[in-house]
Amino acid sequence: MKQVFIFFMFITLQGICREWTVFDRNNSPVYETGLQYLAVDSANRVWVYSTDEKRQAHMIRYDHKKWQIENDFPDSMRMYDLCIRDTGEPVAVLQNPSDNRNYLAVYSGSWELMSAYSPPTADPVRIACVPGAVWLLMNEWWPHQMESDYMALYTLDEWKIIRPVRDYMYMIFLTDFCADADHVYILGYGIDYSNDDFEKSGFALGIHDSTDFRLVFALRDTLSYWPWISQEDTWQPEFVRCRNGQVFAAGEAVARLENNSLVTLRTWTVVLKNNGKLTAFEIAPDGKLWAGTENGSLINDDDDSIYVRNLFPGQAITAVDFDRWGNVWLLVPGTGVAVYNDGLIVSADRQNVGRLPVRFSLHDPAPNPFNPSTTIRYDLPESSEIDLTVYNCLGQKVKTLICGRQDAGSYQVQWQGKDDRGMPAGSGMYICVMRAGSYREHRKLILLR
Repeated sequence: MKQVFIFFMFITLQGICREWTVFDRNNSPVYETGLQYLAVDSANRVWVYSTDEKRQAHMIRYDHKKWQIENDFPDSMRMYDLCIRDTGEPVAVLQNPSDNRNYLAVYSGSWELMSAYSPPTADPVRIACVPGAVWLLMNEWWPHQMESDYMALYTLDEWKIIRPVRDYMYMIFLTDFCADADHVYILGYGIDYSNDDFEKSGFALGIHDSTDFRLVFALRDTLSYWPWISQEDTWQPEFVRCRNGQVFAAGEAVARLENNSLVTLRTWTVVLKNNGKLTAFEIAPDGKLWAGTENGSLINDDDDSIYVRNLFPGQAITAVDFDRWGNVWLLVPGTGVAVYNDGLIVSADRQNVGRLPVRFSLHDPAPNPFNPSTTIRYDLPESSEIDLTVYNCLGQKVKTLICGRQDAGSYQVQWQGKDDRGMPAGSGMYICVMRAGSYREHRKLILLR
């Protein structure tokens, strides 16, 4: 097992200039105590499902500039989960409490109901979108039944029930799943009676494709317990995620699916002992692993090191997602929607595509004076670590606009006249400071309210 180093970073990220921005009822329609689901679509829009103090449900989206409520389905519907189709549209699974029917709704300018599904006494737990289809994990209301939980597949305008069963091999108490174009990977309790001489049982990953179903047990020791497997020999994965051909399971350890075996890469026992159990887990586009805990800590596992940031003490991080600029989005019920390294308002200057700048430069903001926003343009002749920050006249930091590595090019960023907390800055003069390599420059800004 590969040795890794664990770094604990509390509250602030020491030595890192990128910071967190939190959206809550003070600066958005997000009602922090009622947050339930979060997803980022291919157009970089952030979707959040929230209920307010009157228990009114809202689907809210952030389109790079502002938050907007996008409720078009009936208020009586209860939402269970959200995913993004390969064509970029978000899909929600809803339930009508009056008749217990489940519906799929897709957003393409407005929310439209796609299909109704009436499973026998079952609630949807999780949804996953794959090319041309939608998967649902269903929990039946009668857990004493051996085949209580199952998968539902919607494709070509029809539903199919798929139970994780083959011959003498089956799964019960399904807890999580993920899917790609060819397979669905299911977590739960697995039992294998295929050999008359012994029974294999314990926490497992079920792998289903169009022709086969097989079980892969989450073994503590891949050598000592073969062929006999019992519950004591397995560890319990809480989450399974797949991306770019890789499949990871996470719980008290993190494991990767390799050659039909769950290979434990390392344990997270020490991390979780100090930070509580996992409440979210995702694979970033660059292959790094991110997880949230019930005590508000964020785990970043990059294969060589594990970074633990205690960001929201006492508040669980229940969802993690990523946009195409590499920003990390978190759902933190009780606190709000948080984004790390917020570069949503940064864009390349399309007029200069193909013509790289010859020198570093920070241009005059326009308009200036301004209310409520101004645009700041800057040039990078080479790939650089850049820090673009707004300060007040006392030298106190007000807003970090950019902090991170960017490729050579001409860019522009818009300052909305708000501080890092999302609160409006007061009227007066501000200083925008740009640092890139050895280059230093500043520009004055006048905000008029």
